[in-house]
This record gives sequence, structure tokens and C-alpha cells, in this order.
Amino acid sequence: MRPATVLGMVVGLLLLVNVFIGEARLAWSLLPVHIGLGAAAFGVSIVYAVVSRGYRPALIFGAVLVVLTALQGALGLMMVFGFHGQLIETVHRWNGNASFLIGLVGGIVVGRMYRRTVSSPS
Repeated sequence: MRPATVLGMVVGLLLLVNVFIGEARLAWSLLPVHIGLGAAAFGVSIVYAVVSRGYRPALIFGAVLVVLTALQGALGLMMVFGFHGQLIETVHRWNGNASFLIGLVGGIVVGRMYRRTVSSPS
């Protein structure tokens, strides 16, 4: 299994658990875990982008994940430091769900594209 595939699965799992914590409204009671999982997802997304730099679609996908997780972290930190506006909470929630879904679908699509590229005769 390719390192990028393993990293993609790790990011997906981290985002899945974090989305579950957020949607179950447990984020404030599990705040250190929620922040830690988000930071880990951001870090693994960066590593995924760096490891995947040889295959352009995977690099672009990794960059999108880095941007989405960075935005998610910025919105979350705004809420932690006292900005509890409904708009910020809503965008944080929707961005978290979108990050997970984009990561899931994008990871599958990029993985299949890579396999087709490698297996097809050039």
C-alpha cells in the first residue's frame, strides 16, 4: 500500500471522529481531544500533500485538504477565544462536514486515478 493511501486513510479517520464529536455536540466537553484531532488532521494533510507531490491530482487534493483543515482550525480557535457568533459556528460545522466528505470522495477518486495511471501502458 502506498504511503499516500495510508495517510489519506488516517486523515479520513481523524476527520470522521472529529465530525462525530462535533455533531454529537460533545466538542466543548471533549475540547482537548477535538482540538488535538483537528491539529493532527491538519498535520497529516500537510504530510499527504508533501508525499503526493509527484502525482499532480494528489498534490492538488492534498492542498485542498490543507486549506479546509486550516480554515476549520481558524474557525474553531475563534470560537474557543470567545467569538461565539452563530455564523462562525455554522460555517465551522459545515466546513467540518465538507472536509470529511471531500476527503472521503476525493481520496477514493484520486486513488483510482493513480491506479489507472500506473496500470495503463504508456
